[in-house]
Amino acid sequence: MTLKKHKRPAKRYYGDELDPPQTTAEELLDIIKTLKNRKAPGRDGITNAAIKHLHLGAIDALRDIINGVLRYQHFPQTWKHATVIVLHKTGKPKDNTDCYRPISLLPGLSKVLKKVIQRRFLEVVSEKKSYPDSNSDSGRSIPPPINCYGSPNT
Repeated sequence: MTLKKHKRPAKRYYGDELDPPQTTAEELLDIIKTLKNRKAPGRDGITNAAIKHLHLGAIDALRDIINGVLRYQHFPQTWKHATVIVLHKTGKPKDNTDCYRPISLLPGLSKVLKKVIQRRFLEVVSEKKSYPDSNSDSGRSIPPPINCYGSPNT
């Protein structure tokens, strides 16, 4: 496997800094603890349980990969590919195609990266206070959808 060299992108500002905050091994361990054990693995075959048992040296390597993704703004191509499986809806006839639903099985490491990015996004959104503190329908603190101009829909 050959690695492509990526040029450093034009400087982009992240708050008052030029680069997004780097992740730490402690943050990754915190995120990895939240992964559910009984989930099917993606194309790579790596289960969440296996990710939870990574050696600290592997966590440090994963930290370096994720920090590179954040810095160079390049999501690894192999982490974008999902295995799609079709599940039958319980209690529905098996001869009707409308009685099946597809699910995408993504690699577990891409889920870890997604959670790191999600944390960075929520940090910025909460600093800007650009969404209401709670969703009145569910009582959960979630931001509303963001429209094409980057501001929350109201």
